[in-house]
Amino acid sequence: MSKIERNCFIIMPIADNDDHQPGHFKRAYDFLIKPACIKAGFNPIRADDVQKTNIIVVDLLHKIVTCDLALCDLSSRNPNVLYELGIRQAFDLPVTLIKDEVTSRIFDIQGFRDIEYKHTMRIDEVNSAIEQIAEALVVTFEQKNLKDNSIIALLSVTKATISEPINLSPEMSMIIESLNNINSKINNIESNMKHSNPRVFINDEELSSHTVDLHDGSVAKIGSTVYHPKFGKGVITNLEGIMGQIKIIIDFEDVGVKNLLAPFVKLYSKPIK
Repeated sequence: MSKIERNCFIIMPIADNDDHQPGHFKRAYDFLIKPACIKAGFNPIRADDVQKTNIIVVDLLHKIVTCDLALCDLSSRNPNVLYELGIRQAFDLPVTLIKDEVTSRIFDIQGFRDIEYKHTMRIDEVNSAIEQIAEALVVTFEQKNLKDNSIIALLSVTKATISEPINLSPEMSMIIESLNNINSKINNIESNMKHSNPRVFINDEELSSHTVDLHDGSVAKIGSTVYHPKFGKGVITNLEGIMGQIKIIIDFEDVGVKNLLAPFVKLYSKPIK
C-alpha cells in the first residue's frame, strides 16, 4: 500500500463534556473520523497527536493552516473547535463540516453543508457515515478552488495569508515550552482526578425506571411519596442525571418543588417521628 502523503487536520472536541457519554469523542475519532480520512486518501492529524510530539502551540496553529484539508466536528458547539474553524476559514482553506444529530446547527454557518452522524455510533450507522464523510472529504478537496462555500468570497474580503516565517528567540521558545509543560501537568492532574473519582453516565431511559435508595433502607422511584426531615411530605416528580449523579425533583406539600442530589439527601418512606 502506498504511503498517504496528504494530511487532514481534525478539528474536534477532545475532552469529555456533560452533553455526551464519557469517551464519545475518542470513539468518534477512532471508529468514524479516522477511517473516513484514510478511505478518502488522507492522513488524519488531531491536536493531541501533535502535542504528543512536544511541538509548540505556534506549530499547532501552523498545522491548521497548512494541512491539505481539515475536517471539523461541530458536535457540542465546543468553543475551541469554533475558534480553530474560524482560523481555517480566515485563510479560505477547504474544510469539511460534520456533527451528530443531537447538536443543532449553528446559525452563523447553517448555510454550509455538513454531514450528520448518529451519536449512538452503532456499527451499521458508522459504516454508512464513514462512506458519506469520505465522499465529502474528496469532494471538498477537489472543489477547494470553488467559492460557493467560501465565507471569504461571500463577504468579499481579503483572505488571511502566512507571512515569512518568524524565528522565535531562545527566551521566547523557553517561555512557550514552559507554558506547554504547565498545560500538560494540568491535563495529567485532571485525568488522574477523573480516574480516582469515576462517574457513571446515566441516560434518560435508565432514569425513567431508576430507583433511589432512601435513608431507612427502602427504595423509591418517580411517583413515590417520600418524607424529608425539614421539608416534610412530598412526591418524586422526576429524576435527572447531572455530572454523573442523580438529581431528585420532589414536589413538597409545604414548600413546593425542591431539587436534591441523591447521595447527599436523607429521605424516608414513612413520616419521621
